[in-house]
Amino acid sequence: MPMRLLQLEKWLAPLGGKLPTLYLVGGSVRDICLGRPFKDLDLVSREAADFAVTLAQTRDAALVPLLKHPQQPCFRVVDRNDPKVFLDIVPLRGETIQTDLALRDFTINAMAVAVGAGGHLGPLEDPFGGSADLHEGIVRQVTVRSVWEDPLRILRAYRFGAELGFRIEGKTLREIRRASDRLGQVASERVAAELMAILGHPTCTRWLHRMDEDGVLEAVFPEIRHLKGCRQNGYHDKDVWGHTLEVVERCEEILGRTAFFFGSAAQRLTALVQKDDNAALLKLSALLHDVGKPRTRKEHPSTGRVTFYGHDALGAEMARAVCERLRLSANRRQVVACLVAEHRHAQDLLAPHVKGTTRVSWFREHRERAVLCTVLAMADLLAKKGPCASRQEMDVLLSAAGAMVRDYWDNLRERIDSPSLVTGYDIMALGLAPGPFMGKVLRRVREAQDAGQITTRNQALAKVRVLAGFGRAGARKEGAWDK
Repeated sequence: MPMRLLQLEKWLAPLGGKLPTLYLVGGSVRDICLGRPFKDLDLVSREAADFAVTLAQTRDAALVPLLKHPQQPCFRVVDRNDPKVFLDIVPLRGETIQTDLALRDFTINAMAVAVGAGGHLGPLEDPFGGSADLHEGIVRQVTVRSVWEDPLRILRAYRFGAELGFRIEGKTLREIRRASDRLGQVASERVAAELMAILGHPTCTRWLHRMDEDGVLEAVFPEIRHLKGCRQNGYHDKDVWGHTLEVVERCEEILGRTAFFFGSAAQRLTALVQKDDNAALLKLSALLHDVGKPRTRKEHPSTGRVTFYGHDALGAEMARAVCERLRLSANRRQVVACLVAEHRHAQDLLAPHVKGTTRVSWFREHRERAVLCTVLAMADLLAKKGPCASRQEMDVLLSAAGAMVRDYWDNLRERIDSPSLVTGYDIMALGLAPGPFMGKVLRRVREAQDAGQITTRNQALAKVRVLAGFGRAGARKEGAWDK
């Protein structure tokens, strides 16, 4: 443990020696012990509120009261010049720091260090053996009641396991299994935050398997119960649930090998999935992409052929409902619903006979979401391993998917983002009344522009005249095209 922390020294130096009893606690202590970079600085003090006010005034910082945990106020002091720099100060629970640490979730988070003037650090307070568990790579609850007192700790255990590469200790795991049905009592926003953190890890699939085996995943997603044992057709060697988990794993494989799958577009794809929790949203979509299959499953009575017509549309409705239950933002709900709704369509667009204008229209409608949807479609293809699945055909489609993503960034995006060469007002000036036919003309002209067939306003107006049936004299002749 270092004698001083530069970050603390910057915050506390202006106060001189006028400090109450302070302790650095939580994840920052854990990460310092592990030699990992840490994001947040958490302090506890019996005089938390007064100290936060004094610190904010001295540093000319903003003071933001909030609730980081239920029934525990937190006073966040934020640097006005850089809102990403802040200090969280919470009240000491109980009479001593040992009492406070006893109320925390896991031993690796139940350590503290006294903080003196100028950010000077004292010896490590470790009453529950957190440093030993760090050395052994173990996630262990502080007391036998930890996960019962706050069931969200169930998900936090898997998150720490994924982030740190630790294993969950046996007794803790038994309590997690017993308490898993209590996750329904936790605020949806808190569940979603932990879930997104787990899904955002580059190799979360093995932890999803463990959460499923421990009964935790069904507590969050009761919909998956119906995927288990739902037999598929000859393109699959697993039931819907087994296939679903493999699709998540294949998403991770693709994201880990972007250069192989996307070539020159690899860096742009990586930047996209690292933005706005898109990696987690992609894998959440993979978890839900076939959620509509059990309710759409049909088996032909004589041939035994299994179909799932409409599972993508129904799945999108169900996925949206899941996202609403988790209180995800409207934008995140739209991303997941779009990916689930369009994953089959994305595969259809990879066929060689599909017109370029059809792909352009799809990308114009969905933009970067279409790229994420293409990744999901590729993962879905990679997970098809039944006797009817042709590896050669799959390889051709995967190659087409990589080319389609490259073409979007190299060519289509600029065309899609360019303004239309003509508008409805231009068409009205030619004498065409507003209505469905005008919309059809506008779409056709825009498609020609996106395809590079027209590049100037005059060419676009000429295209309008042809489509609308205007003769040289300006009179319109109704033709078969607009009937």
